[in-house]
Amino acid sequence: MSLSEHFSLDEFTRSETAARHDIHVVPDATVTANLTRLCELILEPLRAELGAPLVILSGYRPPALNALVGGSAKSDHLHGSAADIVAVGRSLADVGAAIQRLLSRAHAFPLKQGIVEFPPNGWVHVSVQPADQTPHRELLTAYRSDGKTLYTFGFDWSIHA
Repeated sequence: MSLSEHFSLDEFTRSETAARHDIHVVPDATVTANLTRLCELILEPLRAELGAPLVILSGYRPPALNALVGGSAKSDHLHGSAADIVAVGRSLADVGAAIQRLLSRAHAFPLKQGIVEFPPNGWVHVSVQPADQTPHRELLTAYRSDGKTLYTFGFDWSIHA
């Protein structure tokens, strides 16, 4: 099933972890609508800005899968409103710069969060704000220190995983 021009539902429901643990990743209509919104309003503009395909590393996670991978109990992945991505042939810094450009000139870019996770070789988490809320537009960098995941505000390219 196509969610937008360049993204399919299969990309957001594929999970090796789920397959290994016999967890069925089947979104309901509300989750599918959220995934469509994420694709149309966040991922398609980001793909166009980068001029490169995006790879979905993690999309929709039902509660059992989210718990298994250590996701937050409040994760937007639970609702189909978030994706962890990388861009083909592009660095995390390139993806971060593209997000910042979109935020600076596109007030209709309803980003809830952009998180650069464990630079320079991690991924970028993006989420879409619900339609009835003002976009939060929060930018963070996640890093590990003493076995814990910590966050700093903004995209910080000096932090290395």
